[in-house]
Amino acid sequence: MRKKSSNISILSEISAVASVYFAMIYVLIIVPNVLSGVGIPYNAAFLAVCLASAFGCFMCAIFAKKPFVFAPYIGENSFLAFSAVMIMGYSYQEALGCAFWAAVVILLISLTDIKKYLIDNIPACIRSALPVSIGLFLTILGLLEMGVVQISSKTLMLKLGNLTSLPVIMGMLCLLIIIILRALNVRLNVLFGIAITLLIAVFKGLIALPVFSMPEFSNIFLQLDLRGTFSLNYLVLIITFFVFLLNDMTAVSVSALNHSKQKDATDYQGTMLATAISSCAAPVFGCVSSGVYPESILAVECEAKTKFVPFSLGVLFLLSVFLIPFLSVIPNYICAAVLVYIGILLTSEIEHKGFSADEFSDYVPAFLMVVLTCFTVNLAVGICAAFIVYIVLKICTGKLADINLVSIMFAALSVIFFLFYPY
Repeated sequence: MRKKSSNISILSEISAVASVYFAMIYVLIIVPNVLSGVGIPYNAAFLAVCLASAFGCFMCAIFAKKPFVFAPYIGENSFLAFSAVMIMGYSYQEALGCAFWAAVVILLISLTDIKKYLIDNIPACIRSALPVSIGLFLTILGLLEMGVVQISSKTLMLKLGNLTSLPVIMGMLCLLIIIILRALNVRLNVLFGIAITLLIAVFKGLIALPVFSMPEFSNIFLQLDLRGTFSLNYLVLIITFFVFLLNDMTAVSVSALNHSKQKDATDYQGTMLATAISSCAAPVFGCVSSGVYPESILAVECEAKTKFVPFSLGVLFLLSVFLIPFLSVIPNYICAAVLVYIGILLTSEIEHKGFSADEFSDYVPAFLMVVLTCFTVNLAVGICAAFIVYIVLKICTGKLADINLVSIMFAALSVIFFLFYPY
């Protein structure tokens, strides 16, 4: 009987590895495409994502010892490309350097009890608004990349794109397939949506045959600017990455641990430490962050329980380097469709309490965070505005008991953000 039980356990672990890996393929597609938009060679960005994912999984196996998958977060990397570089004017080397310093702070916090105090005292309304803000941020970017909406050259406002254009049609088709399969509870809906759309694109002659080429690692490895960004001039960007990492690593980690029904102080500390170390290493490879992904829940559903899962996934991510010629031919409209879908998932996680208008002094900061993020296409603006307005409203309405040291600290840092923002 013991042998039989052992066999069932092994099958569960292997099944978890297969399910999670195929569910994570979209990350290997999306993140390199996002990073390549700011001058990073696609192949080099792909290698960076593979290495950061593998390193994160190995750290998870060593410190967390849980069946979780680690990879660079799409939100942080999108912020680097579209906000830090394209809008705020930093180079990607400077942005990577700032992400590294933010991760170092997270690492130091992870080694102390300060982490629990910070996590517990960030205003609930702001934490509730963060996934919604990121979701709408990615949705706008995805719709623009697909061509469903365009920026009018006359009014500089968004307008409807050419829906009869073949790339737009293909992007909408991919999104529709993914959504329908999700509604039918198909686990690998993203992978199937990408595969079906790719087959149609190949049939239509829209995709050229791939040519294998190994990436030039020197184009991105150790390209982060550490000396230049170790100054007050970059404090705004470091703070923004810090808030990003702190919220993502706690929200996703706690969710995964809750699903695994193994959440205790040791589990949480191990997962946080693995995320902090991985996020320090990611900018060295050439991308931002590496932490627990929601797809870890698939491993829990397969009843996986050991570090065999992250270790095996780490090996698979290393072997994924050889997929470069196949994934590099995937059109932007397919990647954009996945971005929109991720936006849908993130906005579906909205917590009613955080957006309840019953407590107006909580509702307004959350609302402004979402709106300003969308209208400025800059998540940093939304986050910082929310902290400032939160403190002002609580003071003016006499609800001083809702204010704590953490919210005051972030509000002060947010003021610095707007003072030094490159207008």
